[in-house]
Amino acid sequence: MVACSGEEDDMIHIVQWVWECYGRGAILDAVDARLKREFVVQEMETVMVVGLWCAHPDRSLRPSMRQAAGVLRSEAPLPSLSARMPVATYLTPPVAFCYTTSTVTGGSASSSTGTTQSSIPARQRHPSTIVEMTSDQCV
Repeated sequence: MVACSGEEDDMIHIVQWVWECYGRGAILDAVDARLKREFVVQEMETVMVVGLWCAHPDRSLRPSMRQAAGVLRSEAPLPSLSARMPVATYLTPPVAFCYTTSTVTGGSASSSTGTTQSSIPARQRHPSTIVEMTSDQCV
């Protein structure tokens, strides 16, 4: 998410900005000024930290809805987030991957399983292009 004041140079990434405030120990600096500080401080800090947790760059570290709601209801402690916003990392898919093909010709069907090399250079591959296969489909 990006916020801007109309000038391209003024563009900031909201999560990054809020995380910087959090890292300085001043997360309330990121609260909308239109609220005029008319809120319960501890509740607002909780909402802001849970918001960062939900927007964590590493998807595997984001909370489930149940976890987030538990913290918001004060049933669980605040998560311990790093003072600096983590950098998102993406793994490159393996060079060789398994595949399964099926062919239907004139009423008869055949299928085969094998291994192939990707023709896309590793630096150009995107993790979302990986198709999950079961181990019995690999040679």
